[in-house]
Amino acid sequence: MKISESLKLVKELYETDKKSFEQIKVFKDKTGKSRKTFYCYRNKLGIFNKKKCKYCNEKFIKKSWNMIYCSKKCQRMASREGIYDKSLKKGFSKPFKYKQSKIKMRCKYCNKEFIKRKFNMVYCSKKCRINGGKKYGYFKLRFEVFKRDNFTCQYCGRNVKEDGIKLHCDHIIPKNKGGKDLPKNLTTSCEECNLGKGDALLDKKEFKKD
Repeated sequence: MKISESLKLVKELYETDKKSFEQIKVFKDKTGKSRKTFYCYRNKLGIFNKKKCKYCNEKFIKKSWNMIYCSKKCQRMASREGIYDKSLKKGFSKPFKYKQSKIKMRCKYCNKEFIKRKFNMVYCSKKCRINGGKKYGYFKLRFEVFKRDNFTCQYCGRNVKEDGIKLHCDHIIPKNKGGKDLPKNLTTSCEECNLGKGDALLDKKEFKKD
């Protein structure tokens, strides 16, 4: 068969209600050519998969993989009425909303109920956190640990005055592994070392105090 005849055949097959694999079978039987050539002719004609518009339910030529509406009008109307497809990209799909945690807790300082947004949240607000720290003496303990270690990081040996680092009070044995807020279990560390260490346990040989 000539190229023009095979192109006509592809057009005729497209106009029928047959599925793509059925169209390929008929094309192979009549022309004896491969599936790739069928798709090449399809691309030449500008024919893609047929699809029904999600809003007006009319058939249209699908020009891109994420096309679900036949026109921009249908797309606008669908967005107003709230018809979306979750599997598709931005513009077509509904914006994804993260599930907010509904775990309720009582504030350690003011005893008010609040929704827990983080796993380590104990106070309802910043004010309560500061006042709670003063009340339970955590800030005092923190300062005493810094003073004991001469305001230097015990992991890398950097200083506040010379290097201008931000100090953290680090737990040697982490809280999630049974560590407590005691002077023996607390050390001074810089922000980088503390974040890098995370909740890792250190051996006595690895960690030694001067």
